Order: sequence, then C-alpha cells, then structure tokens
Amino acid sequence: NTSHEAVRIRDIPQDEAKIEKNIFYRNSIAESITQKVENVEITYPSVPFSGINFSGNVLFNSINTGSNNEDVILLNADDDLKKYPFDGGDFFDQDLPRVGHGFTFENYFVGQWQNTSTSSLIVRNSNGQLFRYTYDGDFYDTGNGDQVGSGFNFEDYFLGDFTADSRTDLLCRNSSGKLYLYQLNTSAFYGLGEVGSGFLNFTDHFVGNWVGDAKDELLGRLSNGNLLLYKKGTSRFESEGQVGSGFTYEKYFPGNWIANAKTSFITLDASGNMRLHKFNEATKWFDDQGIVGSGFVYEDYCVGDFTGDGIDDLIAIDQNNSMYLYPFKNNTFYSNGGPIAIGNNKYFKEFLMGQWGN
Repeated sequence: NTSHEAVRIRDIPQDEAKIEKNIFYRNSIAESITQKVENVEITYPSVPFSGINFSGNVLFNSINTGSNNEDVILLNADDDLKKYPFDGGDFFDQDLPRVGHGFTFENYFVGQWQNTSTSSLIVRNSNGQLFRYTYDGDFYDTGNGDQVGSGFNFEDYFLGDFTADSRTDLLCRNSSGKLYLYQLNTSAFYGLGEVGSGFLNFTDHFVGNWVGDAKDELLGRLSNGNLLLYKKGTSRFESEGQVGSGFTYEKYFPGNWIANAKTSFITLDASGNMRLHKFNEATKWFDDQGIVGSGFVYEDYCVGDFTGDGIDDLIAIDQNNSMYLYPFKNNTFYSNGGPIAIGNNKYFKEFLMGQWGN
C-alpha cells in the first residue's frame, strides 16, 4: 500500500480509494484532495469537468452578459469567497479581497434575481433551504443570508428567464421527470406549479434564448444525439419538436457566441476541435457552422464575457491548474490571441460567474 499526499484525482472507483476526512467536492471545477489517499495509483486518467458552473446538477444560463467584463467569485478550500476582478486582463499577482466566509452549501445559483444590474447569489443547503445573499462589494451585509425558500430537494435545477421579466427564474425537475417553476419576489420564492412532465430520458438539459424571443427555452439532448426544444407557454413547457441531430460530442458550451441576441452552441469533439452551432429560425434546426478552434485538450472550461464586447469567451484550465483565455471574435477562436496565460486556479471549488460590480 502506498500513500500519496495532496493527490488530485477524479472518477476513481470507490473500492479502489480510501479518502480520509473527505473534502472531495463533486462536479467542481477544481477537485482537491489534501488528505492521504491510500491504495491509489496516480496514473488514473482525469475526467474533464463538463462546462460552465454545472455544480450540483445546476445549469447556468448566460443571460445579461452585457457590455462589461464579467468578474469571477471563487470559493476556496477554506470556504471563503474571493473576488477575481478581470479588469486587469489576468488573475496573476492580485490581492484578492475576501467577500464572504463560511459558504458550505450544496448548490450556488448566480442570477439576476432582483431588479438590478448586479448579480446576486442564492444558495441551497442540505436540508433544501434556500438563502439569498445580496452583493454590495461583499456578502457580509446579508449576515447568514435571508431565507427565501424551503423544501427544495429536486434532482436538477435550471436557471433562466422563462417569464420574460428580465429576472432569473428557478426551474426544478423531480425524480419522476416533472418540472416546477419558481419566481423570487421581495422575500421568498413562490411556486407557479407544475409546468412540464416526461423529462426523464434526456442525458443533458440546456437553457438558453435559442430562438431569440423574450423568454428562455429548454433543450433536451437524447443519448442518440437528437435535440428537442421546449418553450414555456401560458402555463406549461410545450414541445417544439426535434431541432437537431448528431450531438454526440464530448462537451457542450451554450453561450452568447454570435451577435444576434440568441444563445448558440460551441461543442468539443474527441479530437479537441471546437465547432459552432447556431439555430436557424427558418428551418427550426441547429446548423453546424464548422470548426472554430482546435487543440482543446484541457481539464476544465469556464464560459463568460471576459473581454467586455457582449460576446462570450472561454477560459481553459489544464492539468496543472494553469488558466488560459481564448477570446471568441468574428465567430472563431482562431487569430484572436489565444491561448493567453491568465493565472492559476489553485484548487478552488466553485467558479461563480456574474455581474458583480465594483
């Protein structure tokens, strides 16, 4: 038996690893083991993280990316929230302000929850309670958070503006495939009831303003690569039918990739190629726009408007936790300066993207 200190592992079978004083955080961008890991060979392959902010089966929509650079708030191993302002062009040699402490929650939901241009944070604890933290330079003014919900013990949580009021809504899926929609008023989440059923067979769900109207829609991906589109009607999500096929890629990055007020896809194939897909309103189908980048063989990825032009960009993180920026301009990653070394993520557990202001 061999013991290794500070081994970084992912997806190791349970019967082959013993983790003492477990601080292994599932579905996090940086999964760090600081205790002894016994009976583990360090040759196990790493499993790349699935994309932006998918912590605890949460889908974050890239709404309101606007014209200002997005900042990142990172949750570290000490349960501190640290703000990384990106206005300097990188994350190197910055004296990071601590903007919160004691964040040990199950889920972190960043959104435009209030009628402001600044993002705020909803968190869910293991008991299914929701708490709101308002950001005003930090999260301390909220104390331990304002409780805004209870009984939230669903399988999946999806964030988007499904009601066309320019605020984020919370869409929840239970174990039987039913969807329930919640909105946040001034003091609590209130339910709009069951808004869908039969959502059991999808391998992935994607939220976005796919068709370019005032509301976000929900895409479901089947294991055979077919995409099905659902739009929120008066009271329920209604099927718009199949809108794509052949989506059997390694990674999927929804975002504001094209300057047309619609969400589009960038996908990563097994060869490290990035492909752009946009929704064709005339044919009601996702068209493949071809390869827009190559050589993407990183561990983790994070999407956000880091260059402040209203178009999303990509941060890629390698196995040494070095971070690289790939600006996306003119519908391509090519010839835009990437990869640009911008820092090291130092085993942070969560990346919370948002419009955090000053």
